[in-house]
Amino acid sequence: MRYAVAILFVTALAACGGAGNNANIGAHSEDDLHYEQLIEACHDAEKLIPHASDWNAVLEEVTYQNDGREEMYALASEYSKALPPEKSEVTAEEFLAELKEERQAREAEPNMSPAELDVELRKTDAWAERFSKLIRFDSLAVLAPREGWSRERDMAVAKLLSAMCARPRLLVQAGSTEQAEEELVTYLVVLGKLDRNSRLWSRSLVNSDIARVLVALSQGWLQPLAGSEKVHAALDTLYEVGNLGRKRAWLREFKYLCAFYLQTPKSELFEYMGDSRRNTWEGLTRSLAEFRYDLELAGSFDLHAPDLLDSDDVEQALRIADSYYHGVKVLLSDLVMSEWRLQAAWLGYSLCLLKSTKPLVKGSKAVAALTKKYPGTRLVWSDDKLQVGADNEAPAAEDGHYSEFIPTITIDLH
Repeated sequence: MRYAVAILFVTALAACGGAGNNANIGAHSEDDLHYEQLIEACHDAEKLIPHASDWNAVLEEVTYQNDGREEMYALASEYSKALPPEKSEVTAEEFLAELKEERQAREAEPNMSPAELDVELRKTDAWAERFSKLIRFDSLAVLAPREGWSRERDMAVAKLLSAMCARPRLLVQAGSTEQAEEELVTYLVVLGKLDRNSRLWSRSLVNSDIARVLVALSQGWLQPLAGSEKVHAALDTLYEVGNLGRKRAWLREFKYLCAFYLQTPKSELFEYMGDSRRNTWEGLTRSLAEFRYDLELAGSFDLHAPDLLDSDDVEQALRIADSYYHGVKVLLSDLVMSEWRLQAAWLGYSLCLLKSTKPLVKGSKAVAALTKKYPGTRLVWSDDKLQVGADNEAPAAEDGHYSEFIPTITIDLH
């Protein structure tokens, strides 16, 4: 289940007209052997899940009536083009510097004068008006790769969503609370119309945006809106009940990989592996192990995927990972922790709402009931504050990048 492959796979299919010729390929090298084993694993996937490589069928699942994806694509593209041009390539140092500048800019917002806030808001006024019209559609299936897809399209959508998420924060600081509430509700409604579970990248983007809003409502500049019935109603539609969505995103990502490997010409696949993984042999070795692992998972769980919020499923998936190279366990752990961080954001927001009606007390029935509702979370209490975060003491955290407890939301108990 790899984001990079999913992102690139439609581009590869377009380049080869949607089909590759993989017949009569001999094993002339170790690379060829790994390639043949990868193709064999894809055929095994189709025996387990018929038509696993039919990505057009997957797209039909996320194609809806009254779908405004083209309108959103157009708006996002226009917005992206209106921004200052970005460098085609950036070093790691430059990327980190950009992140630091963005953080400093946000931290400076509280010190903006009314005139400065007005100037900042005017930059996106026209975009916000057009963005609000998207709620007339039943769906906005812009995140599933399809004909005409590109990485630039995905990035344009992400930039538009980021800009629209920032406006309510600025409006609150400018004292325009009613308008901030209206625009935040619109933003949340749009999030609810996106094809969140069309692939893991889609899920990651939407879940990150939901978590960002929950954190801002709990301890950021959106706190004045935390008690809004309209905001709460819009958020309530975004909370998932059951495991179907999580499993669907996982399974679709698996199908993307199967289609990518089977339908991409061998020479292009080798080129991709070499460019992204230093050398073709290493890329093929890793991809083969990861795909075989995903295939074994698909045969081990109902709906062909583990539920990342179910502790038994996660522990079983981790045990299966022990038979593969350590990287597959790291990737699984990171996916699990991303789901748990969202649960921590929901829990932190719910505890903040509870605190507005009664004091938060460690061990109370009310706190225990909320904690039970949001799996994968952990509370750390002290005399004056309560920290809410993903459970870094669970086995899934040990093999990923989240062994240290990092609070998602911190609540002042006084």
